[in-house]
Amino acid sequence: MPAAKKHTIIRAILILSAAFIYYYIIRFAPLRFKGILDHVFSLSDFNGYLETGTHFFSSHLPGAGYLYSAFAGLLFVPFKFFGYGEAFLAWTLVEMLLLTVICLLPPSPRFQTLYVCLMVTSFPMISNMEWGQVGLFITTTILAAHWLYWRGKRTASAMLLAMVAAFKYYPFIFVVYYLGKRDWRTALKFAAFLGLFFFVLPMLAIGPANWLEFQQTTMQSAMKILIGDYSSHYLEHVMMRVFPSLYEWAAVITYGSIALAVLNAGLVYLMQLLAERRKADAEAYLWDALLLSVIFLTLPLLVQTSWAHYFIYLPFCQVAVFTQAYTLYRQKSYVALPLAIMVAFSALLSNPLSIVFFADWYEYNSWGALCWADMILLVAIYVIAAQRLLAGGLRMQRSN
Repeated sequence: MPAAKKHTIIRAILILSAAFIYYYIIRFAPLRFKGILDHVFSLSDFNGYLETGTHFFSSHLPGAGYLYSAFAGLLFVPFKFFGYGEAFLAWTLVEMLLLTVICLLPPSPRFQTLYVCLMVTSFPMISNMEWGQVGLFITTTILAAHWLYWRGKRTASAMLLAMVAAFKYYPFIFVVYYLGKRDWRTALKFAAFLGLFFFVLPMLAIGPANWLEFQQTTMQSAMKILIGDYSSHYLEHVMMRVFPSLYEWAAVITYGSIALAVLNAGLVYLMQLLAERRKADAEAYLWDALLLSVIFLTLPLLVQTSWAHYFIYLPFCQVAVFTQAYTLYRQKSYVALPLAIMVAFSALLSNPLSIVFFADWYEYNSWGALCWADMILLVAIYVIAAQRLLAGGLRMQRSN
């Protein structure tokens, strides 16, 4: 067995073991963490998934609290063949496997230890495990699609991304990654796979009419997410909770968020152009991870159901930015220290320890701590892109 493959397997075993121990402590010693989270691990959201999978072929309707597609409901059907307790155990094991995979997909191999520490201790990860949510599945699948694309497996990348977009809608935004690279063929493959997963398979399973009713029901439930929902870290909701006087400016904030999202798409394209100028750069993957981070960090600008578990991507983005800060530090750039401070502040906001600065976790969510942790990193990436542009301009002047 090649040494690299052996080391990967060993890392996977160590990460999985550490994750089991970590979550065992939290799961079975809730009083120790009650002052921080004020919750025990109930996996309560998985009830809705299990109910949907159990009755998918009979009622053709989603379970209570279910906000996903009919295709996602089809994927939950196998859990109905377990007993009630066994189904929860099976889902826990799936989550632990996903945790291992995501820890093996760092934006920078140099800082994998930092990445793993931030990932397993982040509030979004703990929230995902606490409620039995699907944020870990979605983020891991997107990162796996990116990993496959970088290694030339573009059809597999398009298929994975289409699968998760058909599951939970909002990952559709990541097609910008292909478009930013002007990879029209992979984007078309993504569209074809999306049609297969979102329309064809569930329609074959329950029929077109039942599929349409299922989709309408879930979309109506999703539209009921209100500003007053303290769990939503959607930027507009956060701003109007923190600044109630902004209610009358809701439309302005909405259009401003959309405009910023469009600007972020332009940033993705610009970063791709900057990457193409340095094709021989040995750290090109690090820059590509930063490009992917821009798309992740755009989500709270567009997705109203931006609950805590959506933000599992934050450690990936934090390490991607920190890696660039480290590179700039070695180049003696003056922006390295401010970037590192921004990453540290973002990491603090996304860690459950920061909840001690709030009255409780309800207040932590109401103030949109994860949204601000996201926005800080977005600003940092704009700074990095500007620095790269300026540095490139200076090099061109010197060469002339």
